Amino acid sequence: MKVIFLTKPTTTVTISSSGEFVPIGGTNWANSVISKFSSTNAGLSTFLSERQSNAFIIATATVEKSGGGSDTICMRIAINGITLAKTESCTDNQTPTSIVSQAVVLLSEGDTIQLYVDNQDTC
Repeated sequence: MKVIFLTKPTTTVTISSSGEFVPIGGTNWANSVISKFSSTNAGLSTFLSERQSNAFIIATATVEKSGGGSDTICMRIAINGITLAKTESCTDNQTPTSIVSQAVVLLSEGDTIQLYVDNQDTC
């Protein structure tokens, strides 16, 4: 089991173009239980097992558009830098809102997992 989380409550993600998902990076990621994964303080987890394995991934984030507004903000889980449309979770609330993405994926050694966000309306 792997738990990766932010050690500070906010990370600002700069989105240059609507409709383009970008990674939730930063430098404040940490992990608790390590088993078959490594992770960086930028929020990138890498699968280490030599045997393929199905993984159930659950990601929760509280999102808010910088400056307020009711644009649609979405999150996806990415495997090897490719976002999975089936994991998309969105909100258009004007206040901070928690959203959840989840997926069952087959992982091979070296595969990476990371969260991405996008502003679907404007930037």
